Amino acid sequence: MSLGDIGPLHRSLDWSPVTKVRITDNKYVYELSFAGASYNSETGSLPVFRERFSVGNPNINIEASITEEVWENIDEAALKNVQGYEYIESRLKISTAVAMERKQAFAAVSFVPLRKDPSSGSYQKLVSFSIHLRFSEQAYPQRAAAQVYKQNSVLASGNWYKVAVQFTGIHLITYDDLSSMGLSPSSIDPRNLRVYGNGGGMLPEPCSAPRLDDLMENAIFVAGENDGSFNQGDYILFYGESPDVWDWDDGTQQFTHEVNLYSNFSYYFITADLGQGKRIQSVSSTTQPYTHIVNKFTDRKFIEKDDLNIVRTGRDWFEYPPYEVQTTAEYTFTFPDIDLSSPVKMKTRVAARSSASSNFKYYINGNELVETLTVQTVSFTTDQYARTATSESEFAVSSANVLLKVNYSKPFSASIGWMDYIALNARRNLNFGSGQLAFRDPLSAGTGNVAEYNMSGALSALTLWDITDRFNIRKVNTNINGSAMTFRLPADSISEFIAFDGTSYFSASFVGKVPNQNLHSISIPDLLIVAHPAFMSEATRLANHHRDHDGLNVFLTEIDKVYNEFSSGAQD
Repeated sequence: MSLGDIGPLHRSLDWSPVTKVRITDNKYVYELSFAGASYNSETGSLPVFRERFSVGNPNINIEASITEEVWENIDEAALKNVQGYEYIESRLKISTAVAMERKQAFAAVSFVPLRKDPSSGSYQKLVSFSIHLRFSEQAYPQRAAAQVYKQNSVLASGNWYKVAVQFTGIHLITYDDLSSMGLSPSSIDPRNLRVYGNGGGMLPEPCSAPRLDDLMENAIFVAGENDGSFNQGDYILFYGESPDVWDWDDGTQQFTHEVNLYSNFSYYFITADLGQGKRIQSVSSTTQPYTHIVNKFTDRKFIEKDDLNIVRTGRDWFEYPPYEVQTTAEYTFTFPDIDLSSPVKMKTRVAARSSASSNFKYYINGNELVETLTVQTVSFTTDQYARTATSESEFAVSSANVLLKVNYSKPFSASIGWMDYIALNARRNLNFGSGQLAFRDPLSAGTGNVAEYNMSGALSALTLWDITDRFNIRKVNTNINGSAMTFRLPADSISEFIAFDGTSYFSASFVGKVPNQNLHSISIPDLLIVAHPAFMSEATRLANHHRDHDGLNVFLTEIDKVYNEFSSGAQD
C-alpha cells in the first residue's frame, strides 16, 4: 500500500577538481569532492551524495529515482589517481535505508554521483538532477519465534565467587582454595557446590546470532561429597576452557583457531547456596557395531603473539619484533607420538610493507622449503599501510619436534614484514603419556558412524571424560586390559575427550567475591548508561540530568555487571 512520496526535488552539485592532499611528509592521497560530500570505506576516496528526509513511520519501504540528470566529463587521468575509481559503474547505484535518531524516523538516500558513460566510455560527474522518493508499507515475512530470555540471573541470590582460568583442561579446586576465597568449607554441604561458566571464545558479533543467556551450570566432580561434609582432602574437578578456541573447518578439513581479542582469561563462578548441583554422569560403550577404529587423533597448536598493532587501529595485531633488522625467526612445535606417515597441515598469515612484492619462505629441518608466501606490493603514496597474505599448505615431518624457520626476503632496505600466526594440525598416535590428554578424531565422524577408540599407555587409574558438551560432561566407562583402553561411542559428529591420571591439574585463580546482581530483571528503560567503576560518579550525574531535565527513565550500571551476566565474566 502506498504511503505517499517526496519530490521531485531539484539538486545541484558544486564540484572541485581532483586535489593532491598531503597526509604526512612522504604520504599523499588524491581527493575528489563536491560541496557537502561524504565518504565511506566501501567506496574508497570517491565522494558520496547523501540526504535524509524526515518520515513519520519507520516501517516503510523506500523507492528512490533520479531524473533530469545533467552530466559533465571529468579528467580521466586525474580521476585514476583517486582510490576506488575502479568501482565506478555505467549507472548510478542508489542505496536507501530508514534510520532512527531521537525517536524520529528518517529516510536516507545515498549514491556516488559518478558514472562511466556506456556510449562513449568517458568518466562523468553528475552536476544536477531531481530526486523522487516513494514510500510503501513494509511487508514482514513470517519470523521465527523470538528467543525467550531468562527473567532473572542466577547471580540474583546466594554467595558467588569468581575464578579465572587460562588453559583448556581439567581444573582442581581444593579445601584450601575454597578457604582462601572466603568460604568456610567445613560448614557447607559439598553436594550443593556448583560451578557456572560459559567456556572460552568471544561472543558472536551479529546481533541475530544465537548466544547463551546468563551463566550456565557445568557438570562437575566433587570428591568426598557423599558424607555431606567437605573435609581436608576433598576437592572439585571441573573442565575449563581457554579464552582462545578451535573450530573445525569443513572446507579445509582442519581445525582453525581464534584468539580472544578482549580477554586473556575465561571465568567461572562458584556457589553453594542454590541446592544440589549438577554432577558428571556416566555413559557406557554402545553395543552397536563399529564403523571406524580410532587409534590416531588430530592435535592442533598455534603460535600467535599479539604484540603490535602496526597501524594503531583495528583488530589486527602482529608479532614483535618485525622482520626488519633480523629477517629470520624460528618457531618450535612439539607433537608427542606424532604419526610420521601423515602430513602436517599448516595455516599461516603475515603482513608486509614493501613497494615491490615480497616473500616469506618457510623451512623445516633447517633447509627444506615447504612454503613460499607472497605479499603484494604497497604504494607508499596511498593510505594503505601494509598488505596481508594467508596460505594453507602441508608437509611431511621426521620427528615429534617440528622446527619451522621463516625467512622474509626484503626486496628493498625499507621493506618490512610481520608475522601474524602459524597454526598446525598434526595426526598423533592415541597413546597416553601422563597428566592430561585431550583428543578428537574428525576422520571418523559422520552420520551413522560408530567409533571404537583404542588407546595405548593406559593405566588402571586412568579416567576418561566426554567433553563434547561442555555443560553436560560425561564419564566414559571404559575397558582397560593391561595398558590398552577401549571404548565405543556413536560418532555422528566430532566428539571431544580428555583422559587424565590425577597427577596433574590446572589451577583456577581467585578473582573476587561477586555481589548479587540481576540485570535480567530490569524493565526496558528510555536510556541505558554503562560505565566503568572509575567513572560511576560522573555517570550518575549524567543519569540524574536526563531524569530531571528530559524526564527519561534511566538505568545506570557498571560494565563488569554486564560482563558477568552476558559474557561469563570476561571483557567482550
